[in-house]
Amino acid sequence: MNPGDDDELLVIRSAIQAIRSPLAQRYSPWVTPDGYSPQAKLEDALCRSKQVLYRGGNRTGKTLGCSAVVTGFASRQLTRLHVPEPVRVWISSVSFEDGVGGMVWPVMRQFVPDSVKAKATWWRKRGPEVPRYLPWPDGSSIEFKSAEQGRDKFQGAGLHLCWVDEEHPEDVVEEIRMRLLDSDGWLLVSATPVRREPWLKEYEREAETITIRASTLQAAEAGVLSKEAVERRFANLSERQRQIRIEGDYGSFEGLVFKEFDRRIHGLRVGSGHLVNDDGRKVAPWPIPHHWRKFSGIDFGTGVPTAVLVAAQDPESRRLVVFRMLYSAEIRISKWAQLILDLVPPLDAPPWCDHDRAERLELEGQGIATTPAKKDVTAGLEEVESMLEVRRDGLPGIMFLLDETLQTHPVLGRLDCEMLAWELERYHYPKRKGKGPDPARDLPVKKDDHACDALRYLIMGLRRDVTGTEGDDLGARLIFD
Repeated sequence: MNPGDDDELLVIRSAIQAIRSPLAQRYSPWVTPDGYSPQAKLEDALCRSKQVLYRGGNRTGKTLGCSAVVTGFASRQLTRLHVPEPVRVWISSVSFEDGVGGMVWPVMRQFVPDSVKAKATWWRKRGPEVPRYLPWPDGSSIEFKSAEQGRDKFQGAGLHLCWVDEEHPEDVVEEIRMRLLDSDGWLLVSATPVRREPWLKEYEREAETITIRASTLQAAEAGVLSKEAVERRFANLSERQRQIRIEGDYGSFEGLVFKEFDRRIHGLRVGSGHLVNDDGRKVAPWPIPHHWRKFSGIDFGTGVPTAVLVAAQDPESRRLVVFRMLYSAEIRISKWAQLILDLVPPLDAPPWCDHDRAERLELEGQGIATTPAKKDVTAGLEEVESMLEVRRDGLPGIMFLLDETLQTHPVLGRLDCEMLAWELERYHYPKRKGKGPDPARDLPVKKDDHACDALRYLIMGLRRDVTGTEGDDLGARLIFD
């Protein structure tokens, strides 16, 4: 030992002691009136197992609880855990922008000492902060990762603990688990199972995994959330979405995708100067007024049908009325451009369409601007389901013109939404094969879905148009609030 080493060691130990204030001084887990506290169970679960899953509904404190215990692990404030010195910790979110910068770090930074933050490195320091690496005085560290980096960026390092925040691709999780082998480290997963990743169920079934459950309603009972606000926010969810979003349950993924769709509820026909529903109730003027905002979604096809949907938004109720649909196969994109120019009225936003570059360039060459669609299937299905729900005024959030008496087109035939209704009634999930993960990854069968895809593109595009962000989990429902 060189002269001065003892003094340096004393300085390091003093710095470590200074930052090891008990978590309880900064963090109070929520507790229901009957004494249930999922956040309080986290430290105990990590003491009993190397595999922990915090599965809960939205706004149940998953980020807060996991941030506290993971920071406590890195600074060894979790005195019941016997961890080596120093430790290497990863926190992986779905994305840097929304996950790390938008969710994890704003919550976690309260548990990180100023002396550690002062020596941090950053993916982005300003607007908002996205940390990269937090070094502790004794050599321990927390490094921030993102699933969007891909599997390769998770290779090579040995870890003591990794917190996986929300559902990641399965190959990324597999790589993380390899990194934990050498140290026999901890894997902490927190998730609301929205993305339907089959590996999450398998992880929960493993004998070593301790699962902690949390409900949004329980958080409201504990006083963390307003019960009225929770009920209002989730009032328009389908039963399957309520299972996922409130209880953190795995939704059922067999049978029809859009069980809520019913021609008698969602269909409209032309009456005297109005579009009316099955009960004769006037829903919208006909023809659709010029001042109503109009939007479109397009799914390209050649050997399979191309579908072009046009919807208008009622400025008072904010309801969507899909009043025109162009649908046919075996038509070249140059011909589609002319059909769209002839049959689609002026729009308030460029059509949202799939990413086929050649088709989009052809349309834009004909003067039809387009916007690439947001193609997240899971999020899109949730938004469509939500809009199919009946609202407070007794009508659903989206309705479709279904009237065989309307004039037809010589090339396309019917211009109403009959083929969309036909697809909505048949769009289904694959049947399960055994109890393991489904090879189709719990996504609908890719058959007779072109109009459904165009509808999903339109609604997800409108979600961004209305909210100004892709991060709001209320999505398109906001247009009806």
